Amino acid sequence: MAARDPEADARSDRRTMIVGVSVMLGLVAFGIAFGARFGATECRRLEPDVIVAGSAAAGGAALRADAGNRLVDAALGEGASAALVAEHGELLWARELPLDGMRRVAADPAGVLVTGAGALLIDGDGSVLAGAGFGGGVEVVGDGASVYAVVVGNVITGQVDALRPLQLARQGITRSACVDTSAVGSPLSFLHDAREGLLVGLRTDEDGSESVLELRDPSRGRVWAPPVLLGQAPAGLQGARTSGRIAGDVVVLARRSSDADTVTGAVLAFDRRDGAPVWRIEADELRAALAAVDGGALAAASTLRVEVMDEDPADAARGAGALRLLVTPDVGADALLPPPLHGPFARLVDEADRRAREATVDAGPAATVLLDLADGSIREVRPGRGPRDPGTLLRDARGTWRLIVVEDGPDLLVRFGA
Repeated sequence: MAARDPEADARSDRRTMIVGVSVMLGLVAFGIAFGARFGATECRRLEPDVIVAGSAAAGGAALRADAGNRLVDAALGEGASAALVAEHGELLWARELPLDGMRRVAADPAGVLVTGAGALLIDGDGSVLAGAGFGGGVEVVGDGASVYAVVVGNVITGQVDALRPLQLARQGITRSACVDTSAVGSPLSFLHDAREGLLVGLRTDEDGSESVLELRDPSRGRVWAPPVLLGQAPAGLQGARTSGRIAGDVVVLARRSSDADTVTGAVLAFDRRDGAPVWRIEADELRAALAAVDGGALAAASTLRVEVMDEDPADAARGAGALRLLVTPDVGADALLPPPLHGPFARLVDEADRRAREATVDAGPAATVLLDLADGSIREVRPGRGPRDPGTLLRDARGTWRLIVVEDGPDLLVRFGA
């Protein structure tokens, strides 16, 4: 029997140790990288690129009168500015926006607030006072004292994976604390509305249970969150089958209504101050009001999709205190979910995806239901889907502001005289 070589044994032990240490270090490095990639908070995506007033990032000055008309014609085609002037009055100025992907314009004491893939506060003379841009997958929604940057998790269901309040003023931009709504153990969040500095949405566990309607403000975070009964469904379906709106003194939640429901209440209203129930509309009451539309075909549908609509300027002119609902037959269980037609994410659905999804929607009966916000009584039922507010036009005492979305160039903001 040959004698063992101590040096060879030592070299073998060292090789074994080196291999073991290398494997251990590799596993540690993989764990760190995996955790950084998949365990990091989505709040990292809500760190804005701040635009300072007067900086190069804010863009050039607004172009007035003839130069503004030429800018609009160059973007939309010859004669476009003349058509807009005929509709809105004298063109005061037009300017290219320093951020792409803008979708909405809202009133602000300092001028106007333009939101979409970022946020811009623009003075009455067209200069940028403050702004913030973000990377892909982030949308800025809301108006008033605070807007909200949200990480869009799913446009169809309204899921958001993180949210951060932003305050824009002449002095610049202020960022409040970010809330990661996709963290493990945190209820999923589905955005329904953001306006007047507030945000409202559905929060529910992954299995769709323990649902609450949550109202948030930028300073206190959650203001109230009363539980709501929605029946049994996965969280994504709960988000897609509900919609809501901050309207006057109440917050309204509308939900899908089915013959097989074991819960009641098709439309629920909560007090804006404390979340206390104010009024409700039962599914039977809603169906009874729909009986006069299309010979009762809509009322007889086994499942109704109920969506809170954008404000109709014509209804607003007739008097405050009204809310519109869009009621249609819901799609089958094996069909693609329909895209949102109203609310913060209505303009985010890819056109090809929208066409494919709308093809699954029954082109049959539809009705617009006008509600009284004070008591939930049904004022009127109109056949059809009613007008949709594109969010790109603002009229106030100062004149008319028009956001023009340009497909192959910078978006434009145009101001017309009163």
